[in-house]
Amino acid sequence: ALDAQPVRIHAADVPVPYNARLEKAAIPSADDVYEGALKVMGKI
Repeated sequence: ALDAQPVRIHAADVPVPYNARLEKAAIPSADDVYEGALKVMGKI
């Protein structure tokens, strides 16, 4: 049995843009992954 609800951490549902700023917004960062892990562990 799961102790916590699964959390989906993924890129936005858009084609990856060429603009660096937009690309950064579309792809999950290390901070996004860290926050997702904290949510799963019930720390947030």
